Amino acid sequence: MREATPEDAVEVAALHHAHNADRPLTSLREPGDWAVRVPAWYGPAERQLVAVDPASGALTGWIVAEHAGDCVEVREFAGADACLEPLLAAVGSRGLAAGLSRARVRIPGSPAVAAALPALLADARQVTEHAGMARPLHATAASVRATVSAPGSVHRYGDSF
Repeated sequence: MREATPEDAVEVAALHHAHNADRPLTSLREPGDWAVRVPAWYGPAERQLVAVDPASGALTGWIVAEHAGDCVEVREFAGADACLEPLLAAVGSRGLAAGLSRARVRIPGSPAVAAALPALLADARQVTEHAGMARPLHATAASVRATVSAPGSVHRYGDSF
């Protein structure tokens, strides 16, 4: 685990694309998004953490977490399920060092996420928040229902317009 650097940008973008390519309601970012929007949303690369394969040096995971009031908020993750727990543990350690005792996770739920959450804050109480939106411009009601209820469906407010 280490802080991301500006030199990681191309590899992080590729990791993000691979992680999200087949997930419903997930935006795939263009190069301009990575150059302008991602830094505007998340600040300098050093605020992000990456997991690195020790053998190859390739990035295996990327996580963004920020401090919001008394809470550390996990905003985004991309990568291999195996790196989620150590990334969350690093986020939790940083939050505790900053005096934060609460966490909010804004990434889609999955068995891997559920298994890794205790690494974020060991004594955390899980609260599920249900929020979302759909823009059914020309879709049938059945199509919209299938989309928003699909396993792994997610939509980030920052990607709306």
